[in-house]
Amino acid sequence: PWRLTVAEGRRALSSMERSPDRLQRNRKIVKGAGTNCDRVYVFDRGSARGALVRVFSRALGEDVLLEASALRRCYRGRDIKAPHLAAPGALALVPYHSDGKLWSPDFLASSFPQVHAYLHRCRPLLDKRERGRFAGDTFYCYGRPQNLRLLLSDRPRVLIPDGAKGGRALADRRGAFALDSAYAVFPDDVEEVDALAAVLASERVRFWLGERGVLLRGGYVRMKTAFLREL
Repeated sequence: PWRLTVAEGRRALSSMERSPDRLQRNRKIVKGAGTNCDRVYVFDRGSARGALVRVFSRALGEDVLLEASALRRCYRGRDIKAPHLAAPGALALVPYHSDGKLWSPDFLASSFPQVHAYLHRCRPLLDKRERGRFAGDTFYCYGRPQNLRLLLSDRPRVLIPDGAKGGRALADRRGAFALDSAYAVFPDDVEEVDALAAVLASERVRFWLGERGVLLRGGYVRMKTAFLREL
């Protein structure tokens, strides 16, 4: 593509392009998982009730009780603000083992009866996804269960939104889950998490993506893996 940046902007871009290091070096960049029906799986808040958590289901329009161990603290793109801001994020129902394998129907029914009952109440919505593509015994699967092994690990990570007007990033050391409006960057050196978040929240990243990435309406840019890898 043509590069029309001139003067100081061109010199800054050339300086960045000459750097021997790239974000992809010793770091893994992955897109968050996609449910294809967040109103079933994602809850804005929750309150503990022993081994259960009371959450508000947008799918049913009412509070439901679910097993706490089936829920993960998660972030969407809009939840990510600043490198060290203690954003609450949300809660996601993740019916998958830590190795990324979907819970079997028998495991779901025996180990998580509250979740099992809830998902069956939501089944008409889930069966409609992508014209019935996921209908069947495992109707409760995610539509895009990508990168689950990494996302469900306890490795420290930096979370960034899929699209932003400026640099936004969040350092997380507690294994927060990422949904598909966010990306997660996993450095091999876990001690660089805070510094990496500060870099990814900087205006220089916004400049790079504005020059090398995809511009969106309203001054937003896409924080896509293909463009971030070469940063």
